[in-house]
Amino acid sequence: MFDSRKIDDFFNDEKSFLREEKSDKPPVSRWLRFIKLGFPCFAALLLGVMVVMPNIKKSVDLKDNITVPRKSEMEKLHMEQTVFHFTDEKNRVSHVVADMIDETEPGSQRMKIIQPKGKIPTDQGEADITSEIGFFSQESSILELYENVKALVNQDTQIKTQSARYDFKQNIGYGDEKIEAQGSWGNLTADAFEYDQQEAILTLIGNSFVSTSKGTLYAKDKSVFFQNNHIIKAYGNVVLTQNNTRLKADEIIAYMNEKDNHKIDRAEAYGNVYIITPEQTARGACGVYDAAQNRIVLENVCKNPKYASVSAVEVKQEQNTLTARRMVAYLVAGEKQQLDRVEAYGGVHVVTPKGTATGDTGYYRPKENVVELIGNVVIEQNGNFIRGGRAETDLQTSISKITGLKKGERISGIFYNKRKANNSNATE
Repeated sequence: MFDSRKIDDFFNDEKSFLREEKSDKPPVSRWLRFIKLGFPCFAALLLGVMVVMPNIKKSVDLKDNITVPRKSEMEKLHMEQTVFHFTDEKNRVSHVVADMIDETEPGSQRMKIIQPKGKIPTDQGEADITSEIGFFSQESSILELYENVKALVNQDTQIKTQSARYDFKQNIGYGDEKIEAQGSWGNLTADAFEYDQQEAILTLIGNSFVSTSKGTLYAKDKSVFFQNNHIIKAYGNVVLTQNNTRLKADEIIAYMNEKDNHKIDRAEAYGNVYIITPEQTARGACGVYDAAQNRIVLENVCKNPKYASVSAVEVKQEQNTLTARRMVAYLVAGEKQQLDRVEAYGGVHVVTPKGTATGDTGYYRPKENVVELIGNVVIEQNGNFIRGGRAETDLQTSISKITGLKKGERISGIFYNKRKANNSNATE
């Protein structure tokens, strides 16, 4: 009932757009590096050199020399073609240029910066940041940048927004306007963002969309990247698309490998989970991918009560439907991770154009396209019923065969005579 090439690509170590191939750094790995490393650079530099201002405060006595005018001095600070240089703790030199700096009001401790431009080295290379206007408040330690805010990271990724702020006291950067990023890895957009530098947590707020050559990720409410904990969480009508296959859920959590941040150890999907391919659709309340056991599990009830349950896990293929309370799909170990088998537990029900079959447990063998039912099996076709311990249904031909669970065990049935159907007569 599953197409392994479609479904398993979500968790394929070599192909997943959340992972990095080992050869020549593909676009997906660059996207992950951008998420993990580029955004922190941008947040730390956002709007007028977020790192520069604290160093300026340390090197210049603003209280004595700027915000409180001395006798015979001008009431407001005014500087043109100002250049700042500073060295960080790793002895890296940054350069910041401003066409003009003005104090907004005498003693306001608020500086207006015209055409700020910064070139700042980072652990991953170099970042350039520009905007039309910036403001820095000494009292709140908040830096604001407005109009055509841009950051170029390593000459590869360009980030654009119209406004952003950085709170030096909280070490948090944020913006409430649309943010866009483009690079060789792909494209990213979000309605707003927040970056906690101390905790290394990036939050894309509102409609966030990431597109790469490998696939797309969309979340309506927010996407959160916990860089130190190697976790990604996406909320609200989350849709992961790859190779004409979609994984949909109310919430998706991916736990990345600590040694290789481009590999998923575990992925969890909560609420209205769908796996959709051109040939099949699988639906459940919750789903889990476990790399260690090489399997995918779909449940009809979530452990978290905030997510609604469904009557049964359901898989549809053309006119055939397989339902159960729980299904486990096992993958063949290897790079391609082909589907080996599917196990269905609890109230297993198979529906084909020719009838239905039920049992306690079911096994789907994709190579043979056959479903085997075991325990309290009942097959119904055209009003006729057959009971036994074991049955096999060929999903291609819709033909079912039923036997006893043990050798020699009898089967029973109820067969209605069509000629006497109006008199409700039956034979057993």
